[in-house]
Amino acid sequence: MIIILDADLLERCVIFGTEVVSSYAAGNKPQSQAVAVKEKPPIDINPEIQAMARRCECGAALALGLDPKTALDWGNVPDHGGDFDYGGYLIDVKGTDHPFAQRLIWPVSKNHLFDDHPSEVLIAAQNGRHNDDDKIMIHGWTHKDDFRNRRRTAKGERGIVDGTWYMLFSELIHMSILRQWGDSP
Repeated sequence: MIIILDADLLERCVIFGTEVVSSYAAGNKPQSQAVAVKEKPPIDINPEIQAMARRCECGAALALGLDPKTALDWGNVPDHGGDFDYGGYLIDVKGTDHPFAQRLIWPVSKNHLFDDHPSEVLIAAQNGRHNDDDKIMIHGWTHKDDFRNRRRTAKGERGIVDGTWYMLFSELIHMSILRQWGDSP
């Protein structure tokens, strides 16, 4: 499923990315900095990565029929363990801008936090690079329990840090099913 973000939302994401980096610099997110993946470029000093992640969150919200301007928390303090609520479920969007990404990942640096993480649903989203900033590909979703039971652990695989838990995009559930869950009374 491809979602196109409008110019206003794109601008909000850029501003958000800059504000998040400033918040990191002010020492407001020590928990997030403590679980940075050492083998990857630091995200706490990169407003482009923060803006990309927010674009992915916006795309996921739109895919579920929500208005990202109200569904997402646009403050620059750490979230409550998820990106937004939908139909009684706490959603955590896992975004990437890698053009050849094939996996929904749970970062190796957060493996120890998984069982206590409050999100119930993980969504895989992919944002284009450069001229495709407005396009978000939503690859699907999985319930946290399903991820726990079906995840693989990276070992010697190209493009992924050893120890990272993941599911292939092809193993995820189509967003229409989650929409049905969210529409349930």
